[in-house]
Amino acid sequence: MLNDFSLRSNNIAQEVKKNNNTISDLQLSIFPNPSFENLNLDIKRNNHPENIQSYTVIFKNLITNKTTIKQNYFPNSLIDVSNLELGQYFVEVINTKGEKAGSNFIKL
Repeated sequence: MLNDFSLRSNNIAQEVKKNNNTISDLQLSIFPNPSFENLNLDIKRNNHPENIQSYTVIFKNLITNKTTIKQNYFPNSLIDVSNLELGQYFVEVINTKGEKAGSNFIKL
């Protein structure tokens, strides 16, 4: 019964997000993960390469809540993460249309 409630709650939350245009068809893959110096973000839409002009990448350290923002990156380009503190990060990608995708990665 609790699992059924959780599933319905998730479905309702996703519908609300869709109505507010916060869910997109963007898919984000990160490699290598964990990473020391460079991170490659593979951004796709419906399993096809994303062909947007540029995007903003937001790194949020899940331990310290410190946020680092990098702007004007292009799909499939390497991002220098050597200046980030060690830790686990949530990475959010925002394209020029305001669509978002996210994933976790570990900085060593």
